[in-house]
Amino acid sequence: DITNGQYSIFFPRNTGREPLYIYLSALLTPLFGITFLDIKVAAVIGGLLMLPYLYLLGKELGSARIGLLAVAFAGIAYWPNVIERFALRISFYPLFVAPVLYYLIRGLRRQNRNDFLLAGVMLGLGLNGYTPFRIMPFVVVAIVGIYLLHVREKQIRKQTLIWLGLLALTSWVFFIPLARYAVENPDMFGFRAMSRLGTVERPLP
Repeated sequence: DITNGQYSIFFPRNTGREPLYIYLSALLTPLFGITFLDIKVAAVIGGLLMLPYLYLLGKELGSARIGLLAVAFAGIAYWPNVIERFALRISFYPLFVAPVLYYLIRGLRRQNRNDFLLAGVMLGLGLNGYTPFRIMPFVVVAIVGIYLLHVREKQIRKQTLIWLGLLALTSWVFFIPLARYAVENPDMFGFRAMSRLGTVERPLP
């Protein structure tokens, strides 16, 4: 559709698809054509771009050694490699989870506004990448909530809440086009999730 000039923010076929993986695949068609290899390469790119943030997240949570071990295990893990070789866009889930968690945790630790803004950018982009990523806004709120329970300084708590608002606003800017589609087509937007969680597609066994 994209190569024929039909652009969409949400692709309804096959229970619905967010746009980033599909547009990346379309961007690669001059190199690989509309082929299975093309969408495999797009999935692999998602997995490879995740690795630097996985390292940084491990380093932020522990040490450089933990970061390197995380990357090494991700490199040999069964599921990431199988998923990417089957050209599934699931690689776009950790691709954005890792930077969201990295910037959020670093921002909380250093009380750095720019980290919150970058977490918001990655959160907004991630919502355009893969359906289960929709749980991440709740994860962000939960992490900040747990952080606030352990902070005694009133000024830091107030500042953290303001920056959480900036994070939410930044992510919203990147999510606006998809949000409009969701409002106009709620059944289609939620169909993939509901087909996995409920009886929309078939009765539960």
